[in-house]
Amino acid sequence: MAKPITGFSLGWIFDTVPDTICNILRFLRKNDADAVELCLDPVRLRHMVLFLNQELHASLAPFDYVSLHLPEITCRKNDSLTDEVARQIVSLLSVFNVHALVVHPDTIEDWDSLARYNKNTFNGKIAVEFPMDKDKKSGRAIEELIEIYDNFPDFSFVLDVQHAYENDPIGNLAIEAAEIMSSRLQHLHVSGQKQNADSVSRHAYLFEADNQADIKEVLANEIFDGVPRISEGEFKALDADAVSSELKAIAS
Repeated sequence: MAKPITGFSLGWIFDTVPDTICNILRFLRKNDADAVELCLDPVRLRHMVLFLNQELHASLAPFDYVSLHLPEITCRKNDSLTDEVARQIVSLLSVFNVHALVVHPDTIEDWDSLARYNKNTFNGKIAVEFPMDKDKKSGRAIEELIEIYDNFPDFSFVLDVQHAYENDPIGNLAIEAAEIMSSRLQHLHVSGQKQNADSVSRHAYLFEADNQADIKEVLANEIFDGVPRISEGEFKALDADAVSSELKAIAS
């Protein structure tokens, strides 16, 4: 199996690392990450658009794979994706080579509107994440995935391997979902779970996770050959050793 494209979600990094996005991006690329996912709440999205400058462009350009995780305001019937937010997203698409716009299915009630935005505004880049974590009330059942796949042929998908494990530790859910997604599978979200002193983290680095062997067994399935992998581990510092260990773990 050829080495897959690997990298990091900036969700945890935004919350815990006191540095600029450009410095963080340069650090990740210097340490061999070739994929990145920018997690955008409405404030971050506005900031990204506000600072669409040469430095940001230069910091993102070296990555082979870029995805944007969209804000959780996407297409509720009483709070639909606003034209303002759509314009902000389009402004990013016009500057960066974005491969996927990731959405959570449990936040979407008006699927038809999202499909129209996808076709007319977002160049077909919407990617629905599946499955959701075990605490969500939707986005967990294979039947839901099949319905989205059949009804919205322009949507692609992101498979969350850890959330699949939460719902099915045997690993069948991840493989079954990947078989359904087929060529429409854009990338993987990868993390693990780890028992801490008083709780279980479900977004641990894979290389530190208690269920590391189970997740790696899923990742080794040939169905995931060539699919980019993005770590959603709790990235809390610009630690080159941790980055190297995590990239190695999710590539295995």
